[in-house]
Amino acid sequence: LVLDAEGQKMSKSKGNVVNPWDAIEEHGSDALRWYFITSSNPWVPKRYDSMGVKEAVRRFFDTLFNTYRFFTLYASAEEWSPSDADPLPEERTLLDRWLLSRLDSVVTVVRQDLEAYQITRAYRALSDFVVEDLSNWYVRRSRPRFWGNSDIQDTRAAFRTLWEALGTVTRLAAPIIPFASDWMYRALTNQSVHLQRFPEEVQLINEDLEQEMSAARLLVSLGRAAREEAQIGVRQPLRCAEVILPQGKELSSEVLGVVREELNVKDVIFRSSLEGLVTLVARPNYAALGPVFGKATNTAAEVIRALSQEKLEEYRDGGIVEISVDDQLHRLVDGDVEIVQEASGTLLVKGEGATTLALDTELDDELLDEGIARELVNRVQRLRKDAGLEITDRIELGIAGAPGLQNATASHREFISGETLALNLVVDNEIDGEKFAHLREVEIDDMLVQIGLSMVTK
Repeated sequence: LVLDAEGQKMSKSKGNVVNPWDAIEEHGSDALRWYFITSSNPWVPKRYDSMGVKEAVRRFFDTLFNTYRFFTLYASAEEWSPSDADPLPEERTLLDRWLLSRLDSVVTVVRQDLEAYQITRAYRALSDFVVEDLSNWYVRRSRPRFWGNSDIQDTRAAFRTLWEALGTVTRLAAPIIPFASDWMYRALTNQSVHLQRFPEEVQLINEDLEQEMSAARLLVSLGRAAREEAQIGVRQPLRCAEVILPQGKELSSEVLGVVREELNVKDVIFRSSLEGLVTLVARPNYAALGPVFGKATNTAAEVIRALSQEKLEEYRDGGIVEISVDDQLHRLVDGDVEIVQEASGTLLVKGEGATTLALDTELDDELLDEGIARELVNRVQRLRKDAGLEITDRIELGIAGAPGLQNATASHREFISGETLALNLVVDNEIDGEKFAHLREVEIDDMLVQIGLSMVTK
C-alpha cells in the first residue's frame, strides 16, 4: 500500500493520487526504488514523498556520483588505469587498509541482512558507507594523494583502493538501482555489472583498525564541536588537544597523525584521567530520584552533589556507585544523575561516554598568522574555481593588505604557493589591477584583502 506524504491513503476524492509515470519521469526509477527500499521496511505501508526522494538522491546518489567524478577526473589527469603494478592491499597505507576493511565489513552486513530479508537495513548500511566512510572520510582525507604526489606507488594505491570501492559499491547496489549501477560499473570496468557475481567477503576485515579509526573519528567530532562552541574556525591552528580514551587506550602513531591533522592542532596529548583538565559536577535528576527516595529526595540529591571526582568518573563510565540515604544503601542507575564537565583555564572540553577531548583555545601570534595563511589559501582556491581554472593550472598570484596580513603571507609563502599552484607570489600594499586577469576583495579576520591571479600559459 502506497500512502501520500502525510500517511493518508491515496484517493481521487482527496486529490492526493500520484501518477507513477510522472514520479518516474521526475526522479527516475532507480531513485524511486532506492527511496522506497531505504525509507521503511518492505512490510510497512509506503509513504510517497517527493521531497523525501530528492533527499535520498542528494544524500546517496549525488555523493556516489560526485565520488565517481572525482575519481575519473584525477585518474584521467594522472593517466591511471588498474594494473598488476598497483600495490597489494597489505602494501597500502593505513587509510587504504581501513577503507578496504570497512568495505569488506559492509559486504558482510549487506549479505547477512539480505539473507534475513532485512533489505532496508542492508541498503541503509551501504548508504552510510558511501556517505560517511567513502566520501566524508576516505576521499577527503586522501585528496592530496591523487594528484601531484611525488610517491607514485602511493598514488597508485589510492586510485586502486577507490576504484575497488566504487566497483564493489555498484555491485552491491545493482539489485536496487540496476541502471545507475550498470552505467557506473561499465565506466569503471567496460563490463556489465549484471554479469558479475554479487560481492563476497575477501578476508580484509581488521576489527582493531576499524575500532581505532572509529575512536579517531569520535575525537575529531568532539574537536569540531568544541571549535564551534568557541567560534574558532577549522582552518585556525591550535596548540594542543588533550585526550582521554576508554580504558586508558592510546592511538597508533599513524592514526594519531590523522587526528592531529583533522583537529588542526600541533600536538595531541593522552591523559589517563581528567585531573587538572575538568571538574565533574553532578546534577541530580529529581524526576528519576523522586519515585525511589520519596521525601528523602532532597537528601539524596545533596549526597549525590557531594560525591568525589572518582565516584563521578566511575558512574559516568557505567560502574557501580552506591549512596547512603537514611542509613540505607541505594545503587545509582543510568539516568539518576547528569554528569557535567567544567573546564579549566583556556581549555574547552567535550566528551561522549568515556572519551574526552580538551581543546586549548588560547591563540598566539604564530598560530594566528598560520590561520590567516590557511584562510588565504581557501579564498584563492575559490577564486580559481570561479575563474574556471582547471585543477592542474599554474598561476601568478598577488596578495595585498594591511601589514599584519603581509607578515602572515610572507611567513607562509611556500605553503600558500604550494597549495594554490602559484609559480610566483607577489605581496604588496595594493594589487596592480592590470597585471592580473582575475581580482577579488575579501575580508579575513576583519582585514580587507585584495587577491589577484592569472593563469600561467604553457
